[in-house]
Amino acid sequence: FICSECKEVLEFADENLEAALLLACRKHGFNVASHKLEVYGLCAECMKNKNT
Repeated sequence: FICSECKEVLEFADENLEAALLLACRKHGFNVASHKLEVYGLCAECMKNKNT
């Protein structure tokens, strides 16, 4: 996750998300060499600061 406000980056691993991505690739006959998923938004601290 990448915060659009403070630019904090939170890396995570999720086995279910990884499995779903690879399954979708196989289903469509796509051979994955590498992948990157980036999610942009506001971190909890920036959300809290915007609401005060």
